Amino acid sequence: MDGASSKTYTYWKEELDKPFVDCIMELVEKGQIVDDNCKNGAYKQLEKLLQERVPGCRVKAYPNIEGRFKKLKKRWHAITFMRKQSGWGWDEVNKCIVCPEGSWDEFEKKHTSCRGLNKKRFPVYDDLAPVFCKGRASGEHGVDTNVVDSIDLEDEETAPVENEEMDDVLMEEIQAEMAAQNNQSASVTASTDGAPIKKRKKGKTVDEHLANSTEEMRELRPLIKQSVDTIARALGESDDLISKRSNLLRKLEELGGLTTTDIITALRKLSNNDRDLVTFYSLEADEYKMAFVRGLLG
Repeated sequence: MDGASSKTYTYWKEELDKPFVDCIMELVEKGQIVDDNCKNGAYKQLEKLLQERVPGCRVKAYPNIEGRFKKLKKRWHAITFMRKQSGWGWDEVNKCIVCPEGSWDEFEKKHTSCRGLNKKRFPVYDDLAPVFCKGRASGEHGVDTNVVDSIDLEDEETAPVENEEMDDVLMEEIQAEMAAQNNQSASVTASTDGAPIKKRKKGKTVDEHLANSTEEMRELRPLIKQSVDTIARALGESDDLISKRSNLLRKLEELGGLTTTDIITALRKLSNNDRDLVTFYSLEADEYKMAFVRGLLG
């Protein structure tokens, strides 16, 4: 990767997508990624491969690489779905969707997973085709309409505002930290009769904790988002601000490279300052958003 030796990547930038796709293809050939699903350990292998290809790359398997893989998968299927719409085109030079004039707004309302993708560049679209359409028999581009439909359905069922459901990555990171803290606090115990402190048996691994608790955490999300919406409306806020606040957690997680403490701190500061909230959303590039958040965090 040109110029990579002089850079350090602690959070995701789009210029990492190309070498990342190369790493993905290597695992596809090894059978670690099959029909766009990663087997156990694949994200850790992708972390190692990416670090080998890009000197200075410090992005981690969780949440950075897992989150980017899911985002690329979602975007690929959404764009492929749009390419199959009658009258829609594909700009081969800029690698982006071009829809008929006047048709985007209504389409975007119906398919929230496609929001913001009109004329948005996706340079690795063709490179990802062997990953995400392998083994599919649903048409020229191999789109899995079930993926697009399920994303839209999740949005409609869980979000009272017009935006897609937040990804799983942040919640899993929070659960991992909580599990680690629980293991640490449970590692020693004192008996009631003043006997010496004894070490307990090693607790469950973080992965085991996540496997047991992820589904429970997912069930709480609709209630959390509904509470945010209800409180905001009670305060008389506009629908636009309500939407921005309700989806701020997901937006911060998608940046990558932020600790849970950073995310919660930024969430609190942005939620309490309408001007900063609007400014954050007005910044199109993730690197600008990250710089803005870093400034808030001091």
